[in-house]
Amino acid sequence: MTHRLQLFDTPESLAQSVTQFLFEGYERGENILIAAKRRNLDAILTALEERGCFSQDFDRQRLIALDATELLTHLRRHGVVDALRFEAEIGTLVERLSESGPLRVYGEIVEVLAEEGDFDGAVRLETLWNGLSQRYPFTLMCGYSSAHFTTDTSALRRICETHNHISTTSDDTLGSYLLARA
Repeated sequence: MTHRLQLFDTPESLAQSVTQFLFEGYERGENILIAAKRRNLDAILTALEERGCFSQDFDRQRLIALDATELLTHLRRHGVVDALRFEAEIGTLVERLSESGPLRVYGEIVEVLAEEGDFDGAVRLETLWNGLSQRYPFTLMCGYSSAHFTTDTSALRRICETHNHISTTSDDTLGSYLLARA
């Protein structure tokens, strides 16, 4: 499994990176699961449609798009990301989508946790994704705003340790700087 962390400085660099990541999966015939913040979800879906993705009803069966903030409320129990709820909500979706072909996932649930300052929750969720990848093959990209780590590069280091590919774009100078310090 490829578990990619993408640090971004701006919504534009996020949209460009995520759209390219998902478009590559679409071109390969992969099923797509997106869990993004509402404002980013709309931009991502629009960008994919502009590239001709998911224009047919058949193609739309390959795509599930969810609001990350809303999904997080279903994953928490007593304010903490719960493994059983993760399995029931996300594990079920991943299993179903994996049965019909390769799967590519973009997630911002961890971004919502980081935005709240819950870095322990983000690490826990990343670890749950890694466990899920032991049962189902998929490619996962997690998007984080670089700004969340300006005062806590140790949190970034812990999150980086749960990924096997870490990147920024050339436009993400803060992200590149923080990665060099983490």
